[in-house]
Amino acid sequence: MNRREDILSALQVIDREGIEKLTDYLCNVSDFFTAPSSTQFHCAYEGGLAEHSWNVFDLLVKKNEQYETMYEYSSLAICGLFHDLCKTFMYDLVAEEPTDAQMKYLAALTKGKKFTAPGPLHKDYVGKLINYYKNGGEEPEYTKGSYKVNDQFPMGHGEKSVILLQQFIKLEDFEMLAIRWHMSSFDAGIHFNYPSGYPFRAAVEKSPLVTLLATADMEASNILEAKHV
Repeated sequence: MNRREDILSALQVIDREGIEKLTDYLCNVSDFFTAPSSTQFHCAYEGGLAEHSWNVFDLLVKKNEQYETMYEYSSLAICGLFHDLCKTFMYDLVAEEPTDAQMKYLAALTKGKKFTAPGPLHKDYVGKLINYYKNGGEEPEYTKGSYKVNDQFPMGHGEKSVILLQQFIKLEDFEMLAIRWHMSSFDAGIHFNYPSGYPFRAAVEKSPLVTLLATADMEASNILEAKHV
């Protein structure tokens, strides 16, 4: 689902100096609206980053209402929509030619049956077809290729999103904490020498938004978007 118009509409409501520059970056500079959200897990397809970002934002708004945490729309939109801004310019689409062995094996499995694809055959898709004809299950959806990580600005994850956002808009401290720690226990920067030296726990204690965003991100990735895995 293309979320471009939904996100652009939300941006128009955000009351924050510099939001126009951020919008221009999203639309005319970055690959935010075309990038995937991962290489193989959740929303690993063209436009997946925008889809995941919208899902997290939507869940965040609902959580804010449920728990009456009273965060303003602008804060929810900024944190929900752009917690993964770090994933722009991070993935390359690769479409390798299928090997001769793959094509021969596919021909053997299909007993020479002809089939058409929406686009050129590539190694990743042929591999999925082989698995389908060999083991059954759902017929694989055609993709243009597979995504590989090629991070052009390796500055971490949550902290990278904070850095990128602050080039356009000023973030409140609680917004920075939420975005920085939205990966919760999956963040490599967390050290489990509880109770001291545990920065995620310290961030949680400073702002409920840290927990709201981290759980919204996990629910979107592992439940709402699970059908795309």
